[in-house]
Amino acid sequence: MIGMKKQSPYHFHLSMLTLVMFFHLCSALIFVHISTIGDRQLFASHQCEICSALAAFFQFFLQSYQTRFTLANRNSSSEKSKKLSSRQLLLSAGTVCYATCAGSLPQIMIYNLGVSSEVIKAVLRTMLPIPLSAAVAFISVYTVRSEESQTGIKVFDSNGNLVGLSKAAGQKAVKETALSRAALFGTTAAVPSLLITLLWRTRVIQKSSVLIAPLRYMSVAIGFGLMIPVSFSLFPQLGTIKKENVEKNLQKAACDGLLYYHRGL
Repeated sequence: MIGMKKQSPYHFHLSMLTLVMFFHLCSALIFVHISTIGDRQLFASHQCEICSALAAFFQFFLQSYQTRFTLANRNSSSEKSKKLSSRQLLLSAGTVCYATCAGSLPQIMIYNLGVSSEVIKAVLRTMLPIPLSAAVAFISVYTVRSEESQTGIKVFDSNGNLVGLSKAAGQKAVKETALSRAALFGTTAAVPSLLITLLWRTRVIQKSSVLIAPLRYMSVAIGFGLMIPVSFSLFPQLGTIKKENVEKNLQKAACDGLLYYHRGL
């Protein structure tokens, strides 16, 4: 009905997941290497700063990728120029900054606030990242693609004819994409936490706690890979909106009561 640009977001997500896991693993190796050389007392005195810096570095890479992916797969049908506007660049930079701070919050609270309670540490490490990851992903998409809600996106009739620009369709497209992204990252954060909680009761894990880290990385990779097609299929790429929900000047063109738009990813 309406031509769409060919993309391979699934493979792009998996390739970027590999890079994210690689940088995360490098951060862990750097931490171990630093802890085994030099003055141990000096390392111990700066352990909190090092852990927080590594967490922020990982989050910066992850949020930069997520923002770039959102920009590359937005609905730019109303944009006259292919170049990003200064407003979009500022919003993207601000999104990366606040998302990095928010994503690093659990680690910062553990290492910099001197949390000693094991219960609170467990909550910060296993429970807080789940709603936090979902909320950060949702807000990031909503912020980066906010221009679609303000300027509108192109809508089409059932024959594929261009009807005009609709702000209501833009708001619906951004909301659906934000919800699917929140489901992707929220579930990815929940899988390793639930898995480690269940496996911690087994004798094998209790005797060999060193297995926790590789199991966590494997569960993140598997959960993320499985959730990519699920999150993409939560809402159709070719979205529909009822004529009563669009602007009055566009309602007459909806012959079958619906107008169509590209949602983006």
